[in-house]
Amino acid sequence: MSYLKEQLAKLTEEEKDKLITTVSFVDYDELYRKSMDGENPTAFLLDEKINYNNYLEKDRIEDIRRINEVNSIYSYRFGISMYDEESVIDHLYTCNCGELKGIDQLDFICPHCGSPVERKEPKKIGWFVLNNFKIIHPFILFILFKERSPIEKPEKKTKKSSSSLANKNLVKEEKVEEENDDDPTEEELELGGSLTEKEEEEPKEEKKKGKKPKKNKEQNYTFMEALTYKKLKYSWADILNPNGEKLKEFIETYLPRRKALLMRYRHLWYTNKILVISKNYRFYNIKEIEVVGSNESNNHPLNILYMNISNAVKELNESPYDNPISFINDQLTDICRHLAVVVDHLFRDIAVGKKSYIRGEVYGKKYTYSARLVIESIIDPNIHEINVCQLPIDVFRVIFAPDVVNIAKELHMHPSKIRDLVNIDYTLSEIDKDIIRNDIFPRVVNPVIYTNREPDIYVTSILALRVHSLIDEMVLRIPFFVLPLICGDYD
Repeated sequence: MSYLKEQLAKLTEEEKDKLITTVSFVDYDELYRKSMDGENPTAFLLDEKINYNNYLEKDRIEDIRRINEVNSIYSYRFGISMYDEESVIDHLYTCNCGELKGIDQLDFICPHCGSPVERKEPKKIGWFVLNNFKIIHPFILFILFKERSPIEKPEKKTKKSSSSLANKNLVKEEKVEEENDDDPTEEELELGGSLTEKEEEEPKEEKKKGKKPKKNKEQNYTFMEALTYKKLKYSWADILNPNGEKLKEFIETYLPRRKALLMRYRHLWYTNKILVISKNYRFYNIKEIEVVGSNESNNHPLNILYMNISNAVKELNESPYDNPISFINDQLTDICRHLAVVVDHLFRDIAVGKKSYIRGEVYGKKYTYSARLVIESIIDPNIHEINVCQLPIDVFRVIFAPDVVNIAKELHMHPSKIRDLVNIDYTLSEIDKDIIRNDIFPRVVNPVIYTNREPDIYVTSILALRVHSLIDEMVLRIPFFVLPLICGDYD
C-alpha cells in the first residue's frame, strides 16, 4: 500500500503543472484582461469593420491573401504559413506601437515608443468587443442550442392530390400555400438546430404499422428555435436585458435542472467580449484553377460564422443609438445564434466522434508501451481471480520493455541478448520464452496493465488488470464475468 501511495504522489507531482482540457464557465472579462495585458500579450483585437467580400471576391490569389495582413479572423498575428506573401512576414517584425516594422528594422529602437523591433510571437486568440451592448454567455447559449423545449414542432401534413383535371389548379394553389407557410425552413433551422432524418421518418413508419406515434422529445423545438420563432412567453429581447431578471425567470421556468449550476455564475451571464480561436484550427484553402480569374476555395464553417459575427458587431459599434431598438435586438440575437453554433462546432471537434480530441488524444491515445489485441476469456480452470489477465509473451516484452531490460541486466545477461528480447522483430526461441516466463516475469514489480475498449462510449471498459501469467496465443485473456463491464462479447 505504501508503494502505491508513493507512486501516486510521484505522478501527482509530475502532472500538477501540465495543462489539461476542461469545460468551465469562463469569465470572459478576466480572460480578456489577462490575454491583453503584460509585455507579451497572447491575444489581439480583431477589426470588425473589415469587409471580407472586398478580399475574398478578388480574382487574384495574391489579392485574396492580403486579408492576412490586417486584423481579420485570418490575420498573420495568429501565425503564418508557407503560402503567405513576404509583406505578411514583415508584419511579424515590429515595435510595440507598430510604427516601425520589417525584418530589415530588426533590433532598431522605435523613436515613438522606445521599444526595439523584434519578432512577435503568434497570438493564441482574438477578440471582438461590443462597445455599448452585451450578449449572453456562450455556455448558456450552448445549453439553449442543445436543450429541447416543451413546444412541439408542427407536423407537416401531406394533402391528398386529386387526379381529376378539375382539381389541378386547386392542388397547385395548395402547394404554393405550403411553400409560403410561416414555419421555419431547413435553412432557417440551421442556426438553432435542425430536424434529422430519423425524426422525419419515425412517425411515417409507426403510421404504417397502425400504431399511434409515440411522443419523442426530439420532435420539440430547441429553446433557441422556440425563442427565434416566438413560441415561448419570453423573447430574445427579454433575456438579453443585462439586468438578468428575465433570464433568471426563464431558467427557473424551463431549465430547473440547470438552475443550481447557472445561479452560481450569475455575475458572468452577460459579456461584451467575443473570443475567436486561432486560425490554426480553422482551415481556409485557396486553389487557382486553369480558367483565368477563377479560384476554388475551401472554408471552415467557423470562418463563415465569425464573419457574420464580425458584421453584426460592426453594425452595433458604428452607430449604437441611431438605430431602432428592434434593429439592435436583431443584431444581438444574430450574434447569440451564431455564437451558439460556434460552441457546438468546437464541442464536436473536441469531444464527439472518432476524430475528436478527447477520443483521439485522451482516451484512445497511442502510447509507446502499448498494444492492440483481441479479447478472449480465460480458459485456465485454476484461475479464479476477477482482477487478472493473461498476456501474450510477445506483447509483454513490448509493454514491459524497461522492466525486461533492467531485470536482464541484474541477471548479467549479454547486451546482444537483451536487445533481442525487447526487439519485436526478433522471433523468440523456446529458451528465450523460458527465460522471460521463469526468470524475468516473476521479478517484475506490480505487473499491471491499463486496458480500454471504446472508453468514450463504455466508461466501465477502462480497467486495470494484473498480469497473472504469460501465454503464447496473441490474445488478451480476461475473466469471463468482466465481459458485461466492457460491453463486449466473445465471438
